[in-house]
Amino acid sequence: MTTMTKREVARHPAAVWAKAETGETVYVLDRGRPRYRIEVVNDIADPVEQLRRQGLISEVAPYDGPLRAMDVPRSARSQALADFEAGRDR
Repeated sequence: MTTMTKREVARHPAAVWAKAETGETVYVLDRGRPRYRIEVVNDIADPVEQLRRQGLISEVAPYDGPLRAMDVPRSARSQALADFEAGRDR
């Protein structure tokens, strides 16, 4: 993310387009506040593919190991489950 003033954008438009072309978002400030956002419109329809290309997510390697049950503290269980277990213990 880059911020630039309106004057900087007007004086150096090529720099703005170059930053946007690399996938960076440029926020244009008007009186010190973000007013405009310049970014490349992505033509990829699949949002997962967009995240993958941005490097924000990746494929997960398959896991062949055993699955283990998680220990959930009693305080995190629902009241209905706690009542059920209490009745079953009797």
